Amino acid sequence: MKRLLTIYRQKDINLNTKSVVRRVAYRAIIFKNNQLLVVKSHRYGEIKFPGGGKESHESAFDVLSREVMEETGYQIKSRIIPFVSTIEYAKDFKGEYDIFIQDSRYYFCEVYDKQASTAYSGYEIEYGYHPFWVTLEEAISNNEKVSSNDLIPWLERDTTMFKHLYETRLKP
Repeated sequence: MKRLLTIYRQKDINLNTKSVVRRVAYRAIIFKNNQLLVVKSHRYGEIKFPGGGKESHESAFDVLSREVMEETGYQIKSRIIPFVSTIEYAKDFKGEYDIFIQDSRYYFCEVYDKQASTAYSGYEIEYGYHPFWVTLEEAISNNEKVSSNDLIPWLERDTTMFKHLYETRLKP
């Protein structure tokens, strides 16, 4: 999978360490009628792609099925198409290890029309997430108005992805 973006969250980050945690996450790009299915926060106002971390036994499809259902209430169809990846390097804000690596892999997906309930947990409830259909232009405009914040580190990554999709006009 082609890498679109590499982000170094801090300028003084030292990648030559053994104390590293790597998280692989899968993110869904879901278009319907020229709109994109996203998740929006009431707390900070940012818009992001539905998706989340991979458990050891899960395939990309398994992760996307679980996360899209939990975060949006929609069930994805059986075909997913790999698109691009991003990687982020950051110091661990909890101080448990030196470097946190976020490896995000984006896939085009389709969903069935019927929507069920969402199943948010943890910070998703605290941030007041809810599913939302939006155009790429609206997603970009919205996120450009949101102030950068260590509690929403995905803002730069997903805004860059929205812009990339808009510029390339890639729609399944």
